[in-house]
Order: sequence, then structure tokens, then C-alpha cells
Amino acid sequence: MPVELDNAMIVAAGLGKLDDINQLLAKGHHTLAAASQALAQATSDGYEDIVKLLLSVSDPGASYFLALIAAAKNGHLGVVKALLPVSDPKDEGSHALPLAAENGHREIVELLGRSAMSPIS
Repeated sequence: MPVELDNAMIVAAGLGKLDDINQLLAKGHHTLAAASQALAQATSDGYEDIVKLLLSVSDPGASYFLALIAAAKNGHLGVVKALLPVSDPKDEGSHALPLAAENGHREIVELLGRSAMSPIS
């Protein structure tokens, strides 16, 4: 896979270019590493639709620890909701919750608090 195509996916994720990412994915232009890096970029920028799309093509064994923390810290409620099903809220949430609280993201604090008390399926 050419590095330029991997970089194109990462840049598109950072700019919120969902159509561009869809085109790259449709042509098979991605690696798990690129999808993971693009997911991290989209998470910190709050692009919920891109996060959901990239979760579907990312490494199923990947940790979304830093992604959940970034989304919670930056107040991206929709992204936090997208990441919770693939995260361990008792682990990742315990780090994300205080950052959400420090930054005044009450809805995220409540969501993470409820998730941390729920059993993992």
C-alpha cells in the first residue's frame, strides 16, 4: 500500500472528509495502521460519522484507550458513544471521566459514570 494513500486517509479524517474516506475504502486503499491513525485524528476532532466508519474497518483487537480519552476531554459526546461499545469503560472510562469533568462535559461524565457501573457484555 503506497504511503501516499495511507496519508490521504489520515488527512481526510482530520478534515472531516467522509466522502473521501469512503472512496479510499471502496477502492481498498487502506491499511489497519492507516485506519487506526485516521480514527485517532477523527476522534480528537469530533467527526462522529468518520469514527463510526473507521471503527468498522479498524483492527478488531485494537485498544481505543487514547481515542476515548481524547473524545471525552474534548467534549465529543457522539464520538464517546461510538467508542464505548468497543472500549472497557471500567478501564478507559476511569481515565476519560476526570478529563471530561475538568472540561465541564457533564453529559459525558454521566455517560461514562453509568457505563463504568454496567457489566461488560
